[in-house]
Amino acid sequence: GILDSSTTFIEYFEGEKAIYAFVITKQDVSVEVIVKDEGLQFKLQNFQKSLMDHDNYAKQTAVVYNTFIQDAHYFYQKLVQGAITKNKTARLIIVPDGVLSYLPFEVLLQKTTPLLKQGANVGVDFSNLPYLVRDYKISYNYSGTILMAQQAKPKNSINGNILALAPYYTSSKAPPNWREKRILKLRNLLVDLSGTVNEVTNLENCYEGQFYFGQQANETIFKKAAYNYGILHLAMHGFVDQNNPDYSALILAEDQAKEEDNILYSYEIKQLELQTNLVVLSACETGIGKYQRGEGVVSIGRSFMYAGVPSLLMTLWSLNDHSGTVIIEQFYKNLSIGMEKDEAIRQAKLFYL
Repeated sequence: GILDSSTTFIEYFEGEKAIYAFVITKQDVSVEVIVKDEGLQFKLQNFQKSLMDHDNYAKQTAVVYNTFIQDAHYFYQKLVQGAITKNKTARLIIVPDGVLSYLPFEVLLQKTTPLLKQGANVGVDFSNLPYLVRDYKISYNYSGTILMAQQAKPKNSINGNILALAPYYTSSKAPPNWREKRILKLRNLLVDLSGTVNEVTNLENCYEGQFYFGQQANETIFKKAAYNYGILHLAMHGFVDQNNPDYSALILAEDQAKEEDNILYSYEIKQLELQTNLVVLSACETGIGKYQRGEGVVSIGRSFMYAGVPSLLMTLWSLNDHSGTVIIEQFYKNLSIGMEKDEAIRQAKLFYL
């Protein structure tokens, strides 16, 4: 009863010589064996890096565009085409593994398009390409087991109200010198995320809830209030600790409190008991975490799942402030008119394109 007739569930497992795609629909179960070409892992890592490399794009526009077209279609053929052409479906639930954990499947291209001439800097248009997101609602999970546990749980959302926090960093109180040295060092590197204030202000103007800015967006207030809201919107910096995933954290405003250090660690999130239906992490690097075989990406997002949250929206890399604000705003509009979450984010991305 977990999958309806319009959904295809794909769970990947990365072996030494092949990637196995376990494809499950309401009617059928199959396994696709994807032979690892020489350098597949390297290609995937380069592809993911290229999606964030603005400097290289500015210098070599045509080269970057052409490489993207070829790679995005190659990975579609290699990883997805066999699984979805056999099954007419509208929704994909993807459980990635290994290096696939860092691949945004939405950007894969279902067909190739004409390449640009070498050196051309005009005619570059990423907005009209045949992305997978044009035809499919796509969501991700950490494992089939977690998906089943989520489906079996009673719906626990307390309400549709939003608790949103947008901390300041440069203008909030300086951290006291008795904070840990690594916290002091980390805070010195932080800049304010100007777009997040607009993002949360827009939410405040449109939706019911509680909205905290600047120094009020601290850990004490969050922990006291979080239990009472159906949606948590956290517009702040995230920090990933690759060596100790439990010490990955969200960074709130410094208010010099003694009870809390205003760093919300993953291990603390796991211990929260939430009645929340949706957490939106509008922050930098919240989806990236240390990969552990068989466990998926250990991240801040996963900690919220342990705390009982069934749905998360989070970024896969450091985010452009403006684009994030546009997509988030549209996502909430779509939710407010009754769209399901995966369709709401799909339509928001299409709106941005």
